[in-house]
Amino acid sequence: MSKYDASELTNEGLRLSSLAANGKTSFTITRVASTADDLSGVDVTELTALPNEVQTGAINDRLNSPDGNGAIVGTDITFENSGLTESYSIGAVGLYATETGEGKSEVLYAVVKAIKPEFIPDFADKVLMQFGMIVYVIVGKTENVAVTINPAGMATKEYVDKAIEDHKVILPSTLMYSNEDANISARWKFEQTPTDVNGNQYATKNEVEKGYVKDNGDGSASLNGDNIVLADDTKVIHRSPDTGLVTEKVDFINATVNGGKSVATSDDLKSVESKAWHKLVFDESCNLNGALVSSYIVYQIHDDEKYISFFYLGIGQSQNQPFDTGTPILDLSSVVKEISKIDFRTGYGDIGNNQSNGIEFKIEGAKVLTYSTTGKLYIAPDHVVNLFPLNNTERRIYYTELI
Repeated sequence: MSKYDASELTNEGLRLSSLAANGKTSFTITRVASTADDLSGVDVTELTALPNEVQTGAINDRLNSPDGNGAIVGTDITFENSGLTESYSIGAVGLYATETGEGKSEVLYAVVKAIKPEFIPDFADKVLMQFGMIVYVIVGKTENVAVTINPAGMATKEYVDKAIEDHKVILPSTLMYSNEDANISARWKFEQTPTDVNGNQYATKNEVEKGYVKDNGDGSASLNGDNIVLADDTKVIHRSPDTGLVTEKVDFINATVNGGKSVATSDDLKSVESKAWHKLVFDESCNLNGALVSSYIVYQIHDDEKYISFFYLGIGQSQNQPFDTGTPILDLSSVVKEISKIDFRTGYGDIGNNQSNGIEFKIEGAKVLTYSTTGKLYIAPDHVVNLFPLNNTERRIYYTELI
């Protein structure tokens, strides 16, 4: 069983918690990530980013401290192996936060080190595995701290667990099969008259004592002088006499289970998938001529309004590496056929020119390029590059059509 140590604040975490405790700032816990590195001997206070991130986890909820301490906030997080191509053990978990205010960048706030790391298998066998924990951190004053919760379109751990429980089928140990011998200890009530191997119907005790059943040949039968209309064969569900399974397609209207709970169709599940969050890692063509070590976005498709909302993260090189205007920074050719409009920005602190100005962006097909009318463009060494919302509360890329 895995085991993890208490959270440790970085220097940035210590700074933010101290300011928040004195009411001088507020901040939001925005992201959680994991690494396979063993950080047991690392001084967390000096870290500015979690080394060698493997996964971004889901933030499910914000929790108060169990002992009522107003300076401590709990964050309920989950990691799962869906889409994971290589297995790994979670050596440490990092919480990121962003201070309130224009142009503030995301910082590594706290780190939780593994004592006995949790193993996360790859998804090659299509078996879903989830690992969750609650991380408690010192935040100064809880009223000055917000937590970015899972987007509404993402299925939470509780939702998945409940869906599995609602649709779980448990076969009774006394289940009998039509092609196997069995001892019957209970009274069976037949809705249709049993027959022998030749199709001859059996008579019940009451039928023998009181009369008989006669097929009238018109879809009805007579029982003791009473006329009975038989079921229409075209309106019943047929099962195989060999297996007992339904052998034909049946349309159910407003089907429910477990006392009125609606049953999800394959189209319903596809709708959930279309609203899920996806990760797109860019190759070296988007590393701004080597100024970035790596970059990726986590995005959600809004096909009804033809746009993608996203979060962007780029990691700068350790040395200053200039690049030209017109260099690609985003390539969405695997997702959309063409970009029609963009609604986000950057600042000089993230990407700028040699005149201390932030840059603009332009569209080329399914790509977004950097644009500036003056000089070379730069990213500060070891800088974490972010893109920010412009006209909406989220970064948006509008498109003409999905791939």
